[in-house]
Amino acid sequence: AAREAILTFDQLVKEYGYVSEGESFTIADPHEVWILEMIGKGHVEKGAVWVAVRVPDGHVSGHANQARIQQFPLHDADHCVYSSDVISFAEKVGLWDPQRPQEEFSFADTYDPISFTGARLSDARVWSFLSAVAADRSFEKSYESYVLGHNVSANARMPLSIPSGMKISQVDLMSHMRNHYEGTALDSRYDVGAGDSGSPFRVRPLVWSDGDQQYVHERNVGTQQAGWNFVAQLRSWLPGPIGGILWFGVDDASFSVHAPFHGGNTRVPRSYADGVGDALHYSQDSAFWAFNTVANFLYPRWFAAEEVMASARKAEETFVQQLRAEELAAAALYKTNPAKAIELLTARDASRADQVVKDEFALFGQLMVTHRDGFHISSLGPHAPNHGGAQGGVVPKVEEVGYSTKWYDRIVKDTGDRYKMSTSPTSLLDAAKLRTLSKGTWVDSTHEVIV
Repeated sequence: AAREAILTFDQLVKEYGYVSEGESFTIADPHEVWILEMIGKGHVEKGAVWVAVRVPDGHVSGHANQARIQQFPLHDADHCVYSSDVISFAEKVGLWDPQRPQEEFSFADTYDPISFTGARLSDARVWSFLSAVAADRSFEKSYESYVLGHNVSANARMPLSIPSGMKISQVDLMSHMRNHYEGTALDSRYDVGAGDSGSPFRVRPLVWSDGDQQYVHERNVGTQQAGWNFVAQLRSWLPGPIGGILWFGVDDASFSVHAPFHGGNTRVPRSYADGVGDALHYSQDSAFWAFNTVANFLYPRWFAAEEVMASARKAEETFVQQLRAEELAAAALYKTNPAKAIELLTARDASRADQVVKDEFALFGQLMVTHRDGFHISSLGPHAPNHGGAQGGVVPKVEEVGYSTKWYDRIVKDTGDRYKMSTSPTSLLDAAKLRTLSKGTWVDSTHEVIV
């Protein structure tokens, strides 16, 4: 159970210590979800201080590299548990005045005070998700100033959880993980850093300088520095090995196709296993490299990203449909032969995941065919000329993509007349050359037909 897991955390850090500066964890079982926040005691002593709060039914919550639990109930063990010295340790190291009422004690504001980067680069990710699903549709604007870093006082912070305005499926949650602040005050697709394709992708570092002034790039939810991401699904009406699923994605959640792995699985598919490619060795058998290849192709070609993200969601929806029949069969078999039921799902999950990797590499091939050399290349249809393999094969439809009007405006603003075409007789000479080469007729700017 989630509560037992939290207490196990406590026992382990007491025995072995905790060297991390701090971390937030979502701890869940099929009936409860808790947010556990833990801060190491550093060089003062071994162990950690922590607090865990249960997320109320019907609420949504989130955390992103920034402690979020502020005041918490001291006498409500059904909804909150904490380390015995969570307040006294703060007093010991001078972070909390023992004369103040303990009810005013804020875990986050004491041990991990909010800052500009904490709000803008961390809590903003939580804000983007909560804004999308909040029952209170004014939530986004209410906390916009906070996540922009304009007001980072303790009183300006978002609540730990809020009522959801809708049911959220596992596939919905995967889609929310593809968020880049689209349509919000933090949308970064329209400045010069977005390039000609309007990409929210930015190279690291997140904090950078121009002269004496520091600036930031937005830290999107879907981000290139992710190694992996997942959605955990827990269902109380099924046996644990079947009811628990890890929807696992590799690399940037923007383009991950989340493959389902049941909790009872006994092996990892080869394409997701250690030893198949690594950070320095490319492998077309590796899920890591499949998704990195597609993502890195799309970062500077963001005009193709939406279609790929929609394709990923479609695949995940298909998996949901497939699991219904598979799990029905496995649950029936589990009653008489649990091992065989687990093997049934393990084999199916592994086969599906390996196919995901093959499909991803095939997707990259199609993206390369379609978008190579700055064109959009497609089929002319069933009657397209085909010269055969020995003479170049089928003739494709090749369309110039160009840039947006806004980007052309930027080029002219930056370069002035450098690329400006003249209106001298040279243009007529160029047209004459074209007429000679094409051996036909052409029309000049005065609409006079010249043979």
